[in-house]
Amino acid sequence: MDKLDIIAFSQPPFVITLDEVELVHFERVQFHLKNFDMVFVFKDYHRKTSMITAIPMSQLDHVKDWLKYEFLYVVLPCPTQFLA
Repeated sequence: MDKLDIIAFSQPPFVITLDEVELVHFERVQFHLKNFDMVFVFKDYHRKTSMITAIPMSQLDHVKDWLKYEFLYVVLPCPTQFLA
């Protein structure tokens, strides 16, 4: 694993190779909420998106800083429906 991998300890756990990611989408970013979600849209648009849910809002700036040099990201207050 290198700096371009991300691990999600959800059920089931998974690893994303960030070289395969086109866009990172932050959902439910509202500062009165405790958590937000992060959706990974892959360069292969036929591949289903992957999501990490319930990330503490206190980590939002850290995650954005970590991603800003590698990816385009979008921040929205509501979930978006991605077509598979």
